[in-house]
Amino acid sequence: MPVSFKIILLVTFMYLFGGALGGLGIAAFIQKGNWLILLFSVCIVLVGTVLPSMATVVAGKTRVLFLGGKRQAVYPE
Repeated sequence: MPVSFKIILLVTFMYLFGGALGGLGIAAFIQKGNWLILLFSVCIVLVGTVLPSMATVVAGKTRVLFLGGKRQAVYPE
């Protein structure tokens, strides 16, 4: 589960905002025919899909359960 509902809203907003900007850029490329607009809009779509996925990774302590049934704390380095 996410830490809070605030993260869910943040990630959803980031996906929608990135998709909307990419969609506007692609529509502008169709209308104007400038390949530079297409290049920038594809970059915006890529960044708009990578950043929200990075925002969902929360640093901290995590407990894992191995197949043998033992619990062990896993700490990030």
